[in-house]
Amino acid sequence: MVKTFFAVSWLAVLAGIFWLIFYSPLFLVSIITVKENQEIAQDVAKLVEPAVFGKRYGIFKKNHPLFIDERFISALVLERFPQLSEATPKYNFFQHALEITIEPRKPVAHWCRGDGCYLIDRKGIIYAPAGVREGSVILVIRDLTSREARLGMRVVPETWMSFFSSMRERLRSIVWISSVILEEESLGAHYVKLETVDGWHLVVDTDMEPIT
Repeated sequence: MVKTFFAVSWLAVLAGIFWLIFYSPLFLVSIITVKENQEIAQDVAKLVEPAVFGKRYGIFKKNHPLFIDERFISALVLERFPQLSEATPKYNFFQHALEITIEPRKPVAHWCRGDGCYLIDRKGIIYAPAGVREGSVILVIRDLTSREARLGMRVVPETWMSFFSSMRERLRSIVWISSVILEEESLGAHYVKLETVDGWHLVVDTDMEPIT
């Protein structure tokens, strides 16, 4: 009789601990907050909700920190919002919140082809349609190839972007580079053309180290 009592007591204690860990509101996420960019904060939160709230395996709650897949959430946000370079989820115990810090991409040039121009960041990723370009202040990369391209895709190697920026800055006291021309033939031969505001072309080896 005593053994049965202790066994039942231990089961009750274990059940209580199990409930406390996996079902108690003490640990569960109750809100999703998005930092740094309030323009799309609500859209990001709505996108993430199905991955955070609901049931996992039909038993456990998804909003328990043990079952929140931060890598999946980060990839989900970046795929849906190509204008973001980073999306970092973090569990906040005291606020019972999943905090997502997002970092917008910063344009360094316009990437243009037949269907229009797009903003491109330093990593060579296009992420949004570009507005009207005024003058030759911002570098234009004119892609004359037939390669596939979509928002969120890297269309220019990051090392090339660094090289173009460095070359433009280095030569600005001599000649102003207004655009870079990418062609099927030149890419196959590992060179690109830099075009000046006066219409002159400089042929550059893409295997060269970036100028510092």
